[in-house]
Amino acid sequence: MRVYVSRGWKGSLGQEYRLCSDHIELRFGLLLKTYTIPLTDVERIQVVDGGLALITDVFRGATSFMSIFWVLVLDTAAFRRHVLLETRSGSLRFFRFTPENPEAFVAAVESALS
Repeated sequence: MRVYVSRGWKGSLGQEYRLCSDHIELRFGLLLKTYTIPLTDVERIQVVDGGLALITDVFRGATSFMSIFWVLVLDTAAFRRHVLLETRSGSLRFFRFTPENPEAFVAAVESALS
């Protein structure tokens, strides 16, 4: 059952992000690929700024080095305020993406996790 659905911002090339009762779906429209992340595998989810703020966050300790360089960026998230999702396992543990309202998406996921 879908709990929350958000399209990506207008420059995100057809992405859609869905919160379901037990998982998150990150749909990459251009390649018709959907990444499914069980809620039990979510380590951390937060809203982060784009651009140079990404790098300064590493030096401040607000985010990890790996979340910048070993990450799947599903759209132009590196340049805008976006969601950073870290998982507990898998070869790819970090995802960055830009729902229409990053704060609302994170709040919905945090609510589902509690």
